Amino acid sequence: MKTLKYPVLFLRIYLYFLFFSVLLFACLDANIYRSPDGMTVEGQVLDIEDNYVFFLRQRDNKEFRVSLSVFSEEDQKKIILKFTDKFWMPPLKENPKLLLHADHIDQILYTHWDKNRLKGQPIVSDAVFLRRAYLKIIGRIPNVDEVRSFLDSKSRIKRSQLINKLLTHYGYVLGEFSFWADLLRVRTDIIENEGSSYVQWVKEQIRKNVPYDQWVREMLLARGDIINNPASGYYLTDLQMPLDNLAYTMEIFAGTSVGCAQCHDHPFEQWTQKQFYELASFRYKINTRTILEPLTSLRKELRKVQKPQRHKANRFFLGKAFYIKQYGVARSEKRNLRFPADYQYSTRLQNQEVDPKLLYRIKGKSFHSSEDPLVDWLTHPNNDKFVWTISNRIWQKVMGASLFPNPQNFSKPDEANIPELILYLGRLMKTLNFDIKQFYRVLYNTKFFQRKSIHFSPEQIITFGWQGPIFKRMSPEQVWDSMVGLVIPNVDFRLGIDQQLETVGDLTNKLFKVPVKKLAREIEKLDYSVKGKYGAARHQLYEALDIPRGPMRGKKRQKSLQAHPYWENFDDNMVRAAELQSPSKPSHILRSFGQSDRELINGSSNSPNLSQILALLNSSIINESIVEKAYHIQLMKNRQNSEEKLNTIFLMVLNRYPNQAEKEKFLSYLKKYRDDAPKDILWVLCNSPQFLFIL
Repeated sequence: MKTLKYPVLFLRIYLYFLFFSVLLFACLDANIYRSPDGMTVEGQVLDIEDNYVFFLRQRDNKEFRVSLSVFSEEDQKKIILKFTDKFWMPPLKENPKLLLHADHIDQILYTHWDKNRLKGQPIVSDAVFLRRAYLKIIGRIPNVDEVRSFLDSKSRIKRSQLINKLLTHYGYVLGEFSFWADLLRVRTDIIENEGSSYVQWVKEQIRKNVPYDQWVREMLLARGDIINNPASGYYLTDLQMPLDNLAYTMEIFAGTSVGCAQCHDHPFEQWTQKQFYELASFRYKINTRTILEPLTSLRKELRKVQKPQRHKANRFFLGKAFYIKQYGVARSEKRNLRFPADYQYSTRLQNQEVDPKLLYRIKGKSFHSSEDPLVDWLTHPNNDKFVWTISNRIWQKVMGASLFPNPQNFSKPDEANIPELILYLGRLMKTLNFDIKQFYRVLYNTKFFQRKSIHFSPEQIITFGWQGPIFKRMSPEQVWDSMVGLVIPNVDFRLGIDQQLETVGDLTNKLFKVPVKKLAREIEKLDYSVKGKYGAARHQLYEALDIPRGPMRGKKRQKSLQAHPYWENFDDNMVRAAELQSPSKPSHILRSFGQSDRELINGSSNSPNLSQILALLNSSIINESIVEKAYHIQLMKNRQNSEEKLNTIFLMVLNRYPNQAEKEKFLSYLKKYRDDAPKDILWVLCNSPQFLFIL
């Protein structure tokens, strides 16, 4: 027995070590969770199933199955995020000079007012600032808990704290996407609905806060197909239209309209047709309709094994099954741009090859030795037009109007309403190394952003006093996202179904992971005699090669594809605009409110029309979704008295408490029609002008 003494001792030590390790791990993994009314419990979330959380309480190691709604909204988000890292946002960089930059912008405006004998608008209330900040930064109105949290805060710097919070919230990505999608004309229908890869890539640039100049360079230098290099979507948007793409590129990134010079000398600008062709020759070698390498190799291998009588059928099959590899961005040295045969300014140049030449010089810089002179010239920090264009576009988004009469076409800062301001914004953009989020942070922290809004018409731009931000209607995406936010709890974290489905391009990538020789042999065995022969043959190929396939776009959606069981009882399409197809279908309420068709730069509109009124009066999102399923309407049932219910409804829709006149009008109605009154008042407020405007 003595011989067992030490092994038993070691076993006991090991068991004690294991026990305390598990205990330590449990303690480290445990968190303090709160309920909506502030009660706390320490424990660990084990899993989520349907709308329930499996929770291990730390105090007694007991496991509970509880509804997700018993946790505070902030903890609900944490619990959801525990199971995915998609929504992680990088923290803001520290910038001690940030407020100094904001003060300097205010000082420029003070000087402008003094010079023109003007006076700035008064500072807005906390409620107005809150709603404005949410709509501008994350693209939707705040929910009840977010409103109460901000209004109840006693912090002296709560406005600056709110700005920081929203810039690091995933909702920022969704709100910002519509701005960039309109500017870059981002669509999901390019290359037979393969544009979703480009959509996700744009969102990732926003989420990671990639410096703007790097982001632009990556698009303009992109090569390959849209699945393997989504940035190529920028060129594929203008498939086989290199001259149009160049014209769009100059408008988007350099505020220079050269499109008219494609056919003749520009009638109102200095640019000639010759200059346009000289600039376009840099880009003309970029081909968007080309057979990419994987498909070229497959064709060669197939020729070795196929029977002669199968050649035509196989060729058609390759075109159908591997179409994604027939569209990609590649450089073709054989493509040289020539002046048109009817070039009217010199018969000597007709049909002659064009020698490339940049549109204007950057002082002290030469790009002759650059690998891509056009991209290096366009995105260079000393290219003032590049810097002023993005600075002005962001100012326009934040404050409501451009500093230039035409943001798509200007020549010098003197054309701006306040030249000193655009010059300072340009220097600031370069100082921040094209960090878009920090640039936003400066503008949102100005006193000017906090001033009462002012009415504006484009005809006033030359003489406009800029005494406050512009009074505007919500954008189509802000209207939709705000309405959906009334219905769906934690709407910013709900993924769109379409963006979780596979495309033919995704499956093509899987096919090309198979050795080319094996792939060619299996194609030669396919049966093309069945109904829907090429589609059926493609499925034969997937099965023969054991290619795993998820649910496809265009097929019946499966219940298992719900973004998360937390939202299981809500319609799949009740997601934010950035999670729907881009742009939405013509029949969608977003298009009624003026969402761009993404054919032209910044083609959206927020002008009123009759269809918008009819949509608000009769749309299912108001009558069925918001009124019947609104998240906070469900929460208030049997929990509040009439005044509390009225406060909740106003906080939901208008993000403020009702005034005395509104209380007198609605409280009596609430008391008289207890069951239906909250829905009726909610419907009335959603149809009111106050809901649709950014004060």
